[in-house]
This record gives sequence, C-alpha cells and structure tokens, in this order.
Amino acid sequence: ATFCDLLTVVEPTGETKQVFSLFDSDGSGKVDIRELVLSFSNFVAALSIEERCRFMFDMFDVDRSGFLSLSEVECMLMGNHMQSRNAISKKAQTVMKCADTDNSGGITHQ
Repeated sequence: ATFCDLLTVVEPTGETKQVFSLFDSDGSGKVDIRELVLSFSNFVAALSIEERCRFMFDMFDVDRSGFLSLSEVECMLMGNHMQSRNAISKKAQTVMKCADTDNSGGITHQ
C-alpha cells in the first residue's frame, strides 16, 4: 500500500501528498527506512544536539568505519536536499574539502 492509500479514510488531497513529500526526501515515490527515521528524528525534542548529530552520523556511516566517506556524504545530502545528483555531488565534495582536515578521505563524528 502507498502512503496515500493508507490515508483513504479521508479523500487524498494536496495536503496528504504534501505530508508524504516531507518523508519522501529523494522524490522516489517511496519512503525508505532512512527517510522515515530522518523525518522522525526532526520531531524528537528530548534528544540533545549532540545526540541527534551522533544518531545521524551513525545512520549514514553505512560501513561502520567511524568515518563518513564521500559517497556516504552524498547519500546524506540526497536525503536532505531536493537537487540533482550532480549538484549533490559537488556539494558533497565541498563538504569533504572543508571537513576532512587531515585528508584521510573521511569525516569523523567529532
């Protein structure tokens, strides 16, 4: 079932589609677990900024290396920005240049 199918109690409107788009950050028409968790994490006021950062870092550190690689940064940006893949790639390279101060090819949590 699609998100809008689940909301058939009310007639699907622009509002239901707009709510869905808040969760479907990559515009795929589907909400994957990362998109769901990212969306919910925005509503967890009990977590400190540090705890939210750690949560997000751990979610995107797919290989559990303790570092975010360029491809992991790209995935993170794809989930948060509505831009083309090329624009995301350029933004990720800029982030890496600024944050990877030791030129290790990764960004640590700290």
